Amino acid sequence: MKCQKCDCEAMFHITEMIDGVQRELHLCSRHAQAYLHPITPKYSAEGPEFFDDGEDGVSLKDETDSLVADDFQTCPYCGMSFQDFRKTGRLGCRNDYEVFRERLDPLILTIHGATEHVGKRPNGMADAPVNRGALLVRLRNDLNDAIMVEDYERASVLRDQIAQMEQKTTGAANESATSVKRGAGVSEG
Repeated sequence: MKCQKCDCEAMFHITEMIDGVQRELHLCSRHAQAYLHPITPKYSAEGPEFFDDGEDGVSLKDETDSLVADDFQTCPYCGMSFQDFRKTGRLGCRNDYEVFRERLDPLILTIHGATEHVGKRPNGMADAPVNRGALLVRLRNDLNDAIMVEDYERASVLRDQIAQMEQKTTGAANESATSVKRGAGVSEG
């Protein structure tokens, strides 16, 4: 997205409410600096009043500088910056969740309603039986992939998981067949 004042890339996306009217601004760093820190301290159509110190004693300039510094914070493992995340919407590695926790938690809470993973099943479905057939198909596909790339250690683990699943499935099928036979025997007798 381009800056509303020039052709540079917009790095700051500001939403403000003035007299109950919402206004969005998309500005490059130069125009954002000028907008957030006007030369004259009076109110103008271009921006809000310039506050040296807010009620909490933190200046608007200090707050903006802090946000800009946070954008360039990088993960020591993969080298991804928070600014890169903002551009792509994707993290570089699993460590990014911890490195950027302070800025990610509010985003994740807004999107998902929680900051901890609670599973793939919808609420109320936690006790529903697992679709073993679909799981077996996925495990078999993973096994074939592991064999194709000659990852025999992973293939042996997957083979064992498939055998356990098939044994449970066969055991459950035999158990239900036996109970049907018993039930049939009782009704006949």
